[in-house]
Amino acid sequence: DEINDSLFANTVLLPNALRQRIKQVAIYDKNTQIWTSKKMGFEDYPGVEALGRRFSPEGVACYESACAAKQRMCDLGILDLHSSSSIVQMVGQAMTYLNGN
Repeated sequence: DEINDSLFANTVLLPNALRQRIKQVAIYDKNTQIWTSKKMGFEDYPGVEALGRRFSPEGVACYESACAAKQRMCDLGILDLHSSSSIVQMVGQAMTYLNGN
């Protein structure tokens, strides 16, 4: 829970799903109860840099921006967005309100 709260604050991950994702890049020692990073080539692990190349900085910034916008809308009480012809207008009004105009 501590790892999920600190590293994945904007993402909802079940504990088993988080554990499976960590297992892709680390090895858990049951004796010491410590996760250690896998070595390159171990179980076809490509290394941290190869994994990092999968994500562009723009994509990460876009994701964080979308999460922040979603949180602002929740703070305003907009919990559900429904598909309709006026959805663009409603989102535009919410964003205008968020900007203080």
